[in-house]
Parts: sequence; structure tokens; C-alpha cells
Amino acid sequence: MQVIVQSNASVLALISGLVDNKYRSPITSQIVAAKSLYALSDLNSQIRADISNDESLLNVLACSIDAKDCPALARINLCGIFIVRLQLIKGVLCNLTSLEDHSKPFQKVLAILKDQDDKRSRQDFPRLVGLESFDLISTSFDILETLVCDEDDACSNASDEEMGVETFSVVSQSFLMEIISVAVPISVRLLQDLQKELEEKIDQGKADMAIRTLEFLNNIGWTIESRIPEKQESRFGWKDIALDIWNICLNYITGDCTGEAELELVLGLAWIITRTSFDIDISKPDLEKIIKIFRETSSENLQTKCIGTLGKLACRQGQIEINQEIGIFLMTVIQGLPRSPVDAVIESLDALFDIYADSAFDYDTPVFVQCGFLRHLQETLPKLYTMVGPH
Repeated sequence: MQVIVQSNASVLALISGLVDNKYRSPITSQIVAAKSLYALSDLNSQIRADISNDESLLNVLACSIDAKDCPALARINLCGIFIVRLQLIKGVLCNLTSLEDHSKPFQKVLAILKDQDDKRSRQDFPRLVGLESFDLISTSFDILETLVCDEDDACSNASDEEMGVETFSVVSQSFLMEIISVAVPISVRLLQDLQKELEEKIDQGKADMAIRTLEFLNNIGWTIESRIPEKQESRFGWKDIALDIWNICLNYITGDCTGEAELELVLGLAWIITRTSFDIDISKPDLEKIIKIFRETSSENLQTKCIGTLGKLACRQGQIEINQEIGIFLMTVIQGLPRSPVDAVIESLDALFDIYADSAFDYDTPVFVQCGFLRHLQETLPKLYTMVGPH
């Protein structure tokens, strides 16, 4: 153990020397060293602890962040080291009560994102597609995502809430509000630009950046849905931009060249939008496109996301025709047992229970009652008993 600790200390000393601005290391060396330090602190809890306990090293990193001639890629990775130390959400209860000691690196990450956004607005987008720009943006997303949770974390958090465990601090919410107000609109504008460019010419670098941006928005959405109460202020900014995100999702869903991996990501984001905003509508052609995706894919994960999205869309009042089409589709999935995948059937049942939970809904009588959904469900009971097995 002592050898490992000494080894860590030697590595940290070497790398920190390269990022120390007073030594004037070559720009490439500073960037590589900063990236290495950030990766080590993010992946290795022992190294993260060593950095946190080394005040002189922290001072070196802080000074380098403030140095005007420190390259942006180096600065943003150094900011990530400070931010990843917080571990505000991912399974760790946060005892922080003030942003005072931690907001500076966070604000610098947002500032770098703003700078990239400003550059896009000042020049033709095709001239801003250098690897450094995308690297800066992608790294910004990586760092900010240490303060949010992904879909798996969100499911785990839901279990924590059921047990009465509070895992989201006031400090975390303060950071999240700034991410929503600054980083999310920038991400949406970036995606809109990327979609326009990709419609004209396929470019793998832009396609990869679009996927990374979708992942970032997806993780923000799951964090909001699982951690922030519906009427809390943190949700307002998200709802304001939800329609723009929804339209981006529809562009992917209706596109002829969208791959299955992209569709899983896009339908996951669409599902989150429908779960966190009730002002989203869908046209009949777009609805039919999602149903077509469900029928053509062999991915049960994608099928589940299709059903989840449609289930939430069916809950809108004043959309009886849309509700009927979705309701009939869900019934066909359930009645398709044993051919229908089990996960799809379970998600369809959950959706039906949510959609038709109250007879006061305007679509309940014309759809659930008049289409005989209850009778069809009763007829399907033997298949459902077979699906769940002996008990």
C-alpha cells in the first residue's frame, strides 16, 4: 500500500509540474497533463482523495485555471478536477451548505460553453467544427454530468425516495438550476445547428457531437424527472425549452437515416420530455412513425421507450383521436402475447393503467369504454397469467 501511495504521489507531482503555469510547458503538454489529471481524479477514488488532501497541488491547479495563457482545454479539465471532488449526487449524500468554495470552477466551465456558443453566433457554423471546439464542448458535458445522474441512477434514486432517503441537496439544486439556464439552451442551439449541417452533408465528427449532446440532455432530463419536485423553480427553465428539444427528437424520429442506436437515445430523451412537460403534442404521422419504429426494431429497450413516450402522450386532454390510436396500439401489444416481448407488455400495461386511471378524463368514455378495453383486457388475462408464471 505504501508503494502505491508513493507511486500516486510521484505521478501527481510529475503531472502537476506540467500544468503548473510558471514552468511554461508546451501547450500540448499542458493539455495532455490536465486531461490525465482529470481522468485520474474521476476514475480513481484514492487519487481523488490524494488531490483533495494536497493543498499545495490544489493551489497550483487553481492558479493555472486563472492563468490567461493557459489553454482552454487544459483549464476546463482542471476545473473538472475541482468539480468531480464534490460528488454531489451519485450515491453520496452532500453535506455542503454553501457554493462559495466550489462555484468558481463550475462557473468557468459554463463560461467556456458560453464562449463556444458565442463563436458559433459570430461566424458560419461550418467553420467552427474543429476538433478542439468539439473537445471543449464534450469535456464540458463530461464535467457537468458529474453533478447529474443518468437513467440508471434515476431508477436507483426513485428507490431511495421510496425509502425516505434524501440524496439531492440544496447545493446540488443550485448547480442544476444554472446548468438548466445556461448549458441546456446552448446544447439545444448546438443540436439545431448540427441537424441542419447533417441534413446537407454527413460528417462523422458532427454526428458524434450530436449524439454526445443528446446524451447530455438525456441525463439532465432524467435528473430533473427523478430529483426535482414538479412545482420547484428548477423545472421552469427546462419546461421553457422542452418544446425545442421535442422538435429535435421528432426530426431524428422522422428522419430516414437515423440509426437504431441513435433512436434509442432520441426516444429516451423524448420519453423524458413527455414525462416532464405536459405541453407537448404529436401529429398523427409522427405518432405512426413511432409505432412503426416499435414494430420494426428487435431492441426491447427501444420498444420500451417507444411505449413509454406514447403512453405519456396519450394522457393529454383534448386529444381523443390520438389517445384512441395509442390505446389501441397498446392493447395490440398486450394481446400479442406470447409473441410480444414481456418488457413491452409490462410497459403497455403500466401505460394503460396511467392513461385510464380516472373516468373523468375526456377520452375515457369514448375510448376506454366504447372501444371495450376492459373486456379485451379480461380476455387477455390467461395469457398474462402464463407470462408471469406460477406463483
